[in-house]
Amino acid sequence: MNLRAIIFCLMYSFSLFGLEISCPDQWQEKQNLQQGVLKQCFSKDRVDGFVPNMNITQLKVSTLELTKHPSPKDICNYIPDAQKRLFPLYKVITSKELTIGKIRGSLIVASYARGKADMCAYQFIFVDNDDLYTVVYSCALASFKALKSEFETSLKTLRKE
Repeated sequence: MNLRAIIFCLMYSFSLFGLEISCPDQWQEKQNLQQGVLKQCFSKDRVDGFVPNMNITQLKVSTLELTKHPSPKDICNYIPDAQKRLFPLYKVITSKELTIGKIRGSLIVASYARGKADMCAYQFIFVDNDDLYTVVYSCALASFKALKSEFETSLKTLRKE
């Protein structure tokens, strides 16, 4: 077992707004969050010049250009277009429907540019009533393969009350 795997076994959980998820123990929470961001955690270490992080956001479906009860397929179609408005070089690497526990949603892995840096977003998006939740893990594109299992392990702990 490598050191990264050992460190990731030490996880802490948090629960908010009926959501529960575990993050690596060595990650820390960010305080003073922007509106719509429910939780933000980040690694204490830089990897390939960038600090890997996780954000959980919540938006009202009624404020988006989506049907009232969007399916995972609707989400897979909507998110890339919405992200391209923020990140013109946003490109979907893979997308699929995914169920975690009782939560049915969409998993989208995408690359994008942040300044001169090539980045990767590992995103799980789901809808509960009129709320669209996004769990996003971000890292430098060059380090995604090394961090992917950590993101997957954390995401698998997601629960909704």
